[in-house]
Amino acid sequence: LRSEVEMLRSQIERLKEEQSQQAASAAATLSAQNAASVAAAREAAAATVNGNSPSAGSTPRVWSGGGAKGSQESLEAQLREKDGEMAEYRRQVQALEKTRDSLAEELLASVSAGEKAGKVELEASNLRRELAMIQSKFYSALELMGERDEQVDELKADLEEARTSYREQVDRLTTELATAKSMAAAS
Repeated sequence: LRSEVEMLRSQIERLKEEQSQQAASAAATLSAQNAASVAAAREAAAATVNGNSPSAGSTPRVWSGGGAKGSQESLEAQLREKDGEMAEYRRQVQALEKTRDSLAEELLASVSAGEKAGKVELEASNLRRELAMIQSKFYSALELMGERDEQVDELKADLEEARTSYREQVDRLTTELATAKSMAAAS
């Protein structure tokens, strides 16, 4: 059971590390994408301000073809949109981390409950064994008491028989003595 607990703990740690790495990777990818988008937006804004058109290989964006003010507003809108997406991704990562942590805590609680149940089962098994030993001793003592009671009853019967025998002997001797006295007085 302990080896299973240790295995589960190591799996939890490995999952935590993997999720942390995935979260860091996702955050780095988002940061790189946003940085590229911001750089492209700044480049396009600078090009618009200078009166140039955006380059063909730049990131997709809305090109109004209007003045510099419209292009700048469009790029700022795209930048705000990307910032909003990035904030949403961060919230999702935080929610996933909270879920991971709560699941890890539940798993540890379950493992702990399993260990406690194992201990209780072991204790119950020990108590059953102890009860069986006590019952065995009780029945042995009960049997011995029954045998002793039988011996006491036999001894009481023997004692009563001996009393009866002594009474009979005393009565017979008393009668013989009285007869002997009466014969001695008669002679």
